[in-house]
Amino acid sequence: MALGVSFKAVPAIRDKLVTLQQVREFYAVAELARVPTNTGSLATSATDSKAAILTFDDGWAGTLHLAAPILKDAGAEATVFVTTDLIDKPGFLTRSELANLPKELQVGSHTKTHCFLNELPEPRIREELRVSKQVLEEITGR
Repeated sequence: MALGVSFKAVPAIRDKLVTLQQVREFYAVAELARVPTNTGSLATSATDSKAAILTFDDGWAGTLHLAAPILKDAGAEATVFVTTDLIDKPGFLTRSELANLPKELQVGSHTKTHCFLNELPEPRIREELRVSKQVLEEITGR
């Protein structure tokens, strides 16, 4: 179950990151973009046996306002997967916020409308992904 980051969730997130900090000799917190995809391994270097990847779905504003400071304190990064039709809606990230995300947050596409891709015909799937990617690239310049 995925939930937006809320004030109630902050201690739970902080506790998880503290736990990751305590076991960094066994786990490396890796930015999703840096994880090799051709090896099937989540190792971030030859010495890493395991990696933890932090992601936030939908583009909730709490990801920036609540989670990002915790990530910064922990020296961790995460990827926020944004549903582009939710941009500028109450409770979600704005265009301005997305354009100025801190380095702790990378951005990825979570479709245009938050649909279930497995229930759509192929042309609609392609449109959901194409539009979402285009909107995010226009906003972030990446």
